[in-house]
Amino acid sequence: RVGPDWFVSASFGNIFVWDVVSGDGLGVVNQVDCKSRLSLDSGDATALHYNKLELVCGDSIGKVSTMWIESGEIVQSSQVHEGKITCLEVSSTWAITAGVDMTVRVSDLVRGDTLYVLRGHSRPI
Repeated sequence: RVGPDWFVSASFGNIFVWDVVSGDGLGVVNQVDCKSRLSLDSGDATALHYNKLELVCGDSIGKVSTMWIESGEIVQSSQVHEGKITCLEVSSTWAITAGVDMTVRVSDLVRGDTLYVLRGHSRPI
């Protein structure tokens, strides 16, 4: 996912915020610098969603964490799946996730509660 002058990527336990330093104005980037490196408490980042202020991350041990991009502070973290989260989408204050536990789950990002568990897949998602 890409912001106006920055983007985010993940590798193992680290999340990198990249700053687009220069470009030609036509979509060709000439220089990108690492603006910051954020870390999870545990697990590896497997799915990301972000906007200007916060980042929501699904990880390899089934947690969904919300953190401030500027400071890296984790403001909410909750165990959602039994195993790796493979897909994440955010809608307002909800996180919709899928995982290797063969479920799709809807969670409240503010309280950390799981609101719905959708079962029916016969293989990991």
